[in-house]
Formats: sequence, C-alpha cells, structure tokens
Amino acid sequence: MRYPSLFSVLAATTCAIAASVQTVPDELATVGDPSVILSVSYAVRSTAVKVTPGVNLNSSITHNAPTVHLNETTLSGSGPYLFMMVDPDINRTNPLYVGMHTMVVNLTTSGNTSTEDAICTYFYPEPTAGAAHNYTFLLFEQPANFTVSRQFSPYLATTAQTPYNRVNFPLVQFIKEAALGGPVAANFFREAAESNSTATSSGASTTTTANSTATGSAATSSSTQEGATTKVGQSGSYLMSMVVVGALMVAV
Repeated sequence: MRYPSLFSVLAATTCAIAASVQTVPDELATVGDPSVILSVSYAVRSTAVKVTPGVNLNSSITHNAPTVHLNETTLSGSGPYLFMMVDPDINRTNPLYVGMHTMVVNLTTSGNTSTEDAICTYFYPEPTAGAAHNYTFLLFEQPANFTVSRQFSPYLATTAQTPYNRVNFPLVQFIKEAALGGPVAANFFREAAESNSTATSSGASTTTTANSTATGSAATSSSTQEGATTKVGQSGSYLMSMVVVGALMVAV
C-alpha cells in the first residue's frame, strides 16, 4: 500500500488554502472572484506593508500610492495588463457605481516602462464615518488596441473642476464595453474613518526595502525605473482634489 509523501500532502493543503481565499469583497462578486492573489504593497518609510485579502489598514499606510508586484503574482502571460483600485462601498447603487482610485494600463511582467500610462492618478482612501470600506485591487488582461471611450473619459478626469467624477464610476458597464472579461488577479483591504477605526497594519506582512518609497510633489509626476520598480503618476484625495502627493508605483 502506497502512502502520499509529506511534500504531496503539504502541496495539496497549500493549494486548497489558496483556492479558498476570497480575493474580492462580496460587493464585487459579480465582477469576478479570481483565485490568484494580486501582490500589492504600501511603502511606509523603509518598510513595505504587504496587503493580504481583507486586512485592516489605516491612512498612515495607504496615503501614498501602492506598489503592484507582477513578478510575485501567478500570471499566465506577460501582458499587457490593466490595473485599477476601486471602492465599491462609496455608493450603494444597482448597477454598481464605484469610487475609482487609480487606473494604469499597458503593464507587463518584463518591466518595460516605456508604454505604461496612468489613466487616472492615485487618490488615497478617505472613508467617511461608518462601516469600513473594502478597497479593491483588480488586474485584467488588456485587450489589443485598448482605449478609453469618450463616454467613460469624464469619470476618469482628475482636475480641480471634476473632483467628484471618479466617485461614480460605472465599473460593470466599463468592463463590458472595454471587453476586459473577468479579473485575472485581485486583492483588497479594509479601511474605516480615523474617528471610528481601530485599523492598524496588524495582520499585514511587512518587509524592509531600500528603494520603494513613493516620491513626487504638487503638480509633478515621475517615471523612473529602479531595478524592477516603476513610479508613475501622483496622488491626492476626493475631498482635497487639488492636493497632490506621492506616486503610483508598479513593480514587475
């Protein structure tokens, strides 16, 4: 009688656990719930705080733009990919309209930064009093010749005249019209308003990194490559749309 090796048992257990992880909150279940966890981190000084699905974070961690690690994410192709961060809890509408925190296109696993483009720059979370919001990262395979159609452009505008356009983004309609299909990887964290939040980085894994601190200043953006890290765009908030801080970073 043959018995399975310890390695086989551990491997099977690991796969079962990975398959059971919820990568998107219930509010976005209709969009898709991929089994692949998108590797994302936030830089806090010299520490990289890794996001694990459903972890509680606070504004001291999420104020600067996140880093997406495509080289730490199990993907079937090299790209291009479309990345977005949304807040499904800012509205309670049907069909679902979300808050759009950032969208970046033309990402590849090769680390080529020449074609990457932040369609809308990073707005940091700023939840109002009440239940915590589920801020969600979604990664899609980007269709050939992808463009943002005219009907969606106003929702992605980032100007002093359009500070609230991005809080009413028609996500489901956009995915359908752009032929994105379902997300191939996802992740999310929870954050509540500071006045009623006990959220900390507890539960999130941290690593020390020397070259992952967001950079940038008001009305400026940067695009540099440090090894496999790309810094693109800038960040602000919905309620203070004219304040620009930080930079979106994509690591591949």
